[in-house]
Amino acid sequence: MGTVAIIYRVMPDGVEVDVTELMNKIEKVIPKEAKIQGMMIKDVAYGIKAILMRVLVNDKVGGGLPDLIEQKVGEIPGVASIEAIEQSLTQD
Repeated sequence: MGTVAIIYRVMPDGVEVDVTELMNKIEKVIPKEAKIQGMMIKDVAYGIKAILMRVLVNDKVGGGLPDLIEQKVGEIPGVASIEAIEQSLTQD
């Protein structure tokens, strides 16, 4: 099979949230079966910044891993929401 690349958009609670610190916290809660390929900060509106995160998951691991990632990241203080905005198969 292959690897699934998932792009998540993580929204902070507000403009007062330090998104760089939030990125560090996200890295610590991602399950070991997944690999963060990259993260970037994107301006949304009115000073709010979103985090776009690309995560690689082996499709043999099972369908529950993307949900677990959303759950773990969503539990971090300062995170308002996390949403998978794109999924695609990649070459190994």
